Amino acid sequence: ANDLYHQVLDISRRRNQSLEALGLSLGLAETQLRTWLVVTGSAMFIAMVWVSRHRPGDGLAIACGFVVWAVLVPPVSESHYFGLLLLPITMLVAASAGETDQTTRKLAMAVLVIFACLGPYISIFKDIQEYRVLCWMSLAAWGALLVLAFRARPASGLCIP
Repeated sequence: ANDLYHQVLDISRRRNQSLEALGLSLGLAETQLRTWLVVTGSAMFIAMVWVSRHRPGDGLAIACGFVVWAVLVPPVSESHYFGLLLLPITMLVAASAGETDQTTRKLAMAVLVIFACLGPYISIFKDIQEYRVLCWMSLAAWGALLVLAFRARPASGLCIP
């Protein structure tokens, strides 16, 4: 059991798609990884809190952003954990279909196309997991959700049918 525990926490494994593993793929030294994680994770958290306080239009988009953040920050972000992105992806589907703001619709659609095109390849071609593609795609979804929350009208917000 102890060996399995160490495998799950091993950020050098290609299945690990955490922000810390992304830092490793970007060439950061192991001594820099903790700082990378704290700075990146904190910046993401602060951005979500700022948007939720200053643009209280779409709480659901911010909540979905927190789900993405919660998957990326822990070192245990094995690729199968990304099933938790179902709610954020559903939110982007709703935005791409029902949002009146064209910029937001196009951004949501672009992220969905990226997921649709690259998602199957991650499972088929395991070697590309080393580039942390799922982590990059999740960061794109997080950014799109933040834009969606920021651009939402405070009175209406986006309503998922």
